[in-house]
Amino acid sequence: MLKLLRKLIVFLSAITGALAAGSVLLLVLTFLLRNVLYTSFVDYRNARDRGSSGLIAHKEIRAELADWAKASPEASAQDMHGKALENTARELQFSLKASSNVRTILSTHKAHCVGYSRLYCASFNTLAKETGQSGAYRCKHRVGEIHLLGYNVHDLFSSPSFKDHDFNVITDSKGTVLLATDPNLYDYSYISKVN
Repeated sequence: MLKLLRKLIVFLSAITGALAAGSVLLLVLTFLLRNVLYTSFVDYRNARDRGSSGLIAHKEIRAELADWAKASPEASAQDMHGKALENTARELQFSLKASSNVRTILSTHKAHCVGYSRLYCASFNTLAKETGQSGAYRCKHRVGEIHLLGYNVHDLFSSPSFKDHDFNVITDSKGTVLLATDPNLYDYSYISKVN
């Protein structure tokens, strides 16, 4: 009987270990494939343009972006996208009770999706100007809806704060969309592109 009990304990330990290893593996794979998984199930549908966010007026940030541009004169849209995301994530923290004015969010370092998108767009457009590519690439600030498996997730909320969501698109000189991004999402998940 004792021998059988030991075998049962060893067997259960092996199963528990395998389940734990499988769970860890699943978590690691989900993390590594988060971009693919997110873009497979989530769509951003454009409702309208929010307008231009202009260029960065904050002296220190503008100087940092100008230095980066000088060091990267042949930067691609993807390179500038990465730097603009990095700059936005470093400067901001999410808050529902934040301003959407770029100057205000740069002093408080608090923003919601509107502020994140405004700062990202201003950062990207500043980089495009500083690298001499403002005619080749442009960031647009968009307001839209997030759809999960075709379902509008905004319908789940009654709060006006969740009636829509701001994101950005990068276009070339012909207006062709090169990529779409959600800088607010990136700050917490490192997902750099959306559909």
